[in-house]
Amino acid sequence: MFKKKEKKVKEKKVKEHKGSARENKQPVMEQNETGQEYKLRKTTGLKVLRFLFWFLLLLIAARGVISVVKPDKTEELVNQMKSVETGLFTEIKVFNEVKGFTENFVRQWATYAKDGETDFKRRISPYVVKEVRELPEIYDFKSMSTVQYVNAYRIENVADGHVNVYVEVKADTVQYSEEEIMDDKGKSEKMVKEVQGTGEYVLKVPVRITDSGSYAVDGLPLIVSDSAFYNANGVKSGVIELEEIQDIKNIEEALTNFLTAYYTEKQSVIDYYLEPEADKSGFCSLSSGDFVFQKIEDIKAYKKENDTLCVLTYKVQDEKTQSTILQKCYITVSTKDGRVYIKKMDTKNQ
Repeated sequence: MFKKKEKKVKEKKVKEHKGSARENKQPVMEQNETGQEYKLRKTTGLKVLRFLFWFLLLLIAARGVISVVKPDKTEELVNQMKSVETGLFTEIKVFNEVKGFTENFVRQWATYAKDGETDFKRRISPYVVKEVRELPEIYDFKSMSTVQYVNAYRIENVADGHVNVYVEVKADTVQYSEEEIMDDKGKSEKMVKEVQGTGEYVLKVPVRITDSGSYAVDGLPLIVSDSAFYNANGVKSGVIELEEIQDIKNIEEALTNFLTAYYTEKQSVIDYYLEPEADKSGFCSLSSGDFVFQKIEDIKAYKKENDTLCVLTYKVQDEKTQSTILQKCYITVSTKDGRVYIKKMDTKNQ
């Protein structure tokens, strides 16, 4: 009886103790093995985890902002490739346009009829500048030429806005000649004789590219060898602002000899007239016999540093058609020990 009653009293005390602890909101006390009470230890683990969580979140956000402001290397590479692609497309577009323009021009330039100067100038008018259009006697128009094939096979950059275009030309030609014949009654009559042929040659055409994107031929096409490759670095059309030389007798004589050899002689003879440092690849012989130098029509010489710049127009004859063709070029010469050497030759002043 006594023991059972004591047990109930103990249980009641425990319940009262637990209730008071809950009401006072104090930490629950625990006992160790020896029966001594102690408080629960406070841990910093949750604080560390919370710090790491916010740190990683801020790091991820920062990387996202940087990736927006500064593209990664992959994106930069893609942009560079797009830029190169755009530039390449533009170059191809200009190349095709210049090629087509020059080929169309040469078809008109190398096609003409006997006594057809008016029609010839009307056809080339949309392609050439005024200075070229108004030149007299570009051809003598005593024969006929009909273009069958043209091919612009090389475009040479000269300077900003200027290119030289090399065009292969193949044309059917007709040469006319008059002959006197006697009829059965002993009277003389004139008869026109036609000689048909085929001409093949290369024209080096100076083309200007305007700021608006249009094209114009601003100089006379120059007949060159198929393998000719002149190192023109760029020129501007207009008046030459150099000191003109008056006494040019020796220079004119040297140029006459050089041009005569250029159209008819072997390469070794041409090399004789060239300056030792001259680029011989720009003076390939035209000794096929198709063209013959006739004479210099006009020449002017200007002092250019240690050299002399010669601007000359001259005529050559097509041996197959007997037509005379006007040519214009800029030849740079040097003088050493009283002798004139040919240094450069091109369609424009460079």
